[in-house]
Amino acid sequence: MRFNFAIIGGGLTATAMLCQFMNRVQAEAEKGHLNPAGIGVQVYEKKDTFGPGFPHSDKYALPFHITNMCASDMGILEGAPDDYKTG
Repeated sequence: MRFNFAIIGGGLTATAMLCQFMNRVQAEAEKGHLNPAGIGVQVYEKKDTFGPGFPHSDKYALPFHITNMCASDMGILEGAPDDYKTG
């Protein structure tokens, strides 16, 4: 059975989702519950490159744009709430 997984956009949210998805696939494959060869992943992005989403982009965000979360409150990996912070 083939499972196709589509991600719309190539920003931070999509990247975080892909990372979590692949971690789960790896964990299930290691238990013998899943064959990763049956999974297809397609990422659809309208811009030329992947990268940070609109509120985090130095190319697209303007000085009056404000993000609604501090980096210390954001996390990409389950169980690692500080993984988004840099520096």
